[in-house]
Amino acid sequence: MLSSDLLREWELCFLGVLDGMEMMAAYDLLRIRRNLRDPGILRVNLEDVLFGVFCGLWMFLRFLHSNDGRIRWYVLLSLALGMLLWRKSLSPFFVGALTARLRVLGRILLCIGTIFAKLVKICGKPLKSGAKWFKILFAVVFRTRNHGGAASNRQGGRSRDSEAAQ
Repeated sequence: MLSSDLLREWELCFLGVLDGMEMMAAYDLLRIRRNLRDPGILRVNLEDVLFGVFCGLWMFLRFLHSNDGRIRWYVLLSLALGMLLWRKSLSPFFVGALTARLRVLGRILLCIGTIFAKLVKICGKPLKSGAKWFKILFAVVFRTRNHGGAASNRQGGRSRDSEAAQ
């Protein structure tokens, strides 16, 4: 039988592998975005620095929570192993497939947007004149109604009492 302390150490090692895989999967999302659009060298460097800070804080909190803040070297090695496993096994498929699908989706949305823009351009003039007639009709209908208020009559805001007084 293994002692509970040894089982806990194996659990930390396994969690380190999973955390390494999670970090590389998160970095792959950055890589996918970079494959879709060229962000420029300054932005890439800034993203990498922020990602490194985020991962450092993530690991600090993991060590603090799971091991009372003590850094175990085998956990760091298991983290590196998880990163390597993800990078060599699932990352090429994940990045390649998702990038290709997002490019196709982008092309489809671009085609739909182009068709919609052409429809608006073709139908825009008749719709604009129709909207003009609708505005006129709307204004005529709602200006002729008397809502019973003193300021709503057509005599420049004078009420009936002021007319009777004259």
